[in-house]
Amino acid sequence: MNKNAYEIRLELLNLAHGDCQNRFYEKLNLLKEADNRNFDSYLRAVEKDTPDTVRLSFISECTAEKIDALLPSSAEIITRAEELYRFIEGK
Repeated sequence: MNKNAYEIRLELLNLAHGDCQNRFYEKLNLLKEADNRNFDSYLRAVEKDTPDTVRLSFISECTAEKIDALLPSSAEIITRAEELYRFIEGK
């Protein structure tokens, strides 16, 4: 069964959305890994019980603001869909 133009556009939009979501989760995982490394460093410093430990505090990299900034915008998804469409058209 052939798809009409609207169905093709919707499928491209879904592909673009999925691609952008995958990129978001990759960036989020990198942020979480950095957070884990920082926390491990903090714990090592606390275990050493140095005088600087009192001044140390763990600051999480995974803040709501940073996560919101990583989320793909509608414009980014549409741009990605347009890239996919240009590829299909052969331009």
